[in-house]
Amino acid sequence: MNRLSSMFLAFAIFQCSFVFSAADINLGVSDFNCPTGHSIYPHPQRCELYYTCYNTEPTYLWQCRSNLLFDLVYNGCNWPEQTYCGNRTRPGDTATSIQPVPTASTAIHSSLKPFTCPDDGFYPEYTDRCSSHFYTCLDGQAFSTYCPSYGVFEPVNRRCVSPNAPACQSASSTTRKTTLPTLELTSASATKTDAPVTVTVPPTTMIPKTTQGGSFVCPGNGTYPDPAQCSNYYVCDNGTAFLFACPTGLVFNPAGSVCDWPSNVPGCNAK
Repeated sequence: MNRLSSMFLAFAIFQCSFVFSAADINLGVSDFNCPTGHSIYPHPQRCELYYTCYNTEPTYLWQCRSNLLFDLVYNGCNWPEQTYCGNRTRPGDTATSIQPVPTASTAIHSSLKPFTCPDDGFYPEYTDRCSSHFYTCLDGQAFSTYCPSYGVFEPVNRRCVSPNAPACQSASSTTRKTTLPTLELTSASATKTDAPVTVTVPPTTMIPKTTQGGSFVCPGNGTYPDPAQCSNYYVCDNGTAFLFACPTGLVFNPAGSVCDWPSNVPGCNAK
């Protein structure tokens, strides 16, 4: 696998949280055509299904693992009680009619503008504030990407962080209130809860924020476990280390470069 493929696969793992975990079910090659610029796309009728569409590979149909559902909000598998299915049918539901899901640009982010890739890598939609949406560039093509678990993309260090991260705070910002589950992208002690809480998510100007510890040295391009924390991992690109966190309850498995259950990763059961 070349550098670009490794980088894109690593970030696709991060973006979709559960999408490339070994327990997701590959239902085989499909003749579905994803809209241009979308490498991951929801099934138009069934909420537990999604497609992966990559330039050099066939289109595959997947089923989310462990009764998870494909969430239109952050474009990945999520807990059923936190998933927005739109008009798609959940497993066990009955429906008299099924309406096709709107295109990704309207269902997920209605104001997307064409983006020209300056080079391969990750680029913010806005350079002066945090946003849940950003672009992944590969071989000159821009893929619309969203941070998982209600995270936001911090444009200075070009990584997804919690909406409450210092880099995304500003007293002068106009705030918007939304009801979110308590999920923390950069804290291994964060836990999933069924009770939503109201948080304030300000679009802000940036304050540079370093990666945790700031001492990780990239041995090469690719993904690497965080020696200090099983739930974290690094994506290395041209000597720069970007720190990411697995979804709550999962740890990074270097054997497959995926977020996995702790029981599947030796030495991480208690971390």
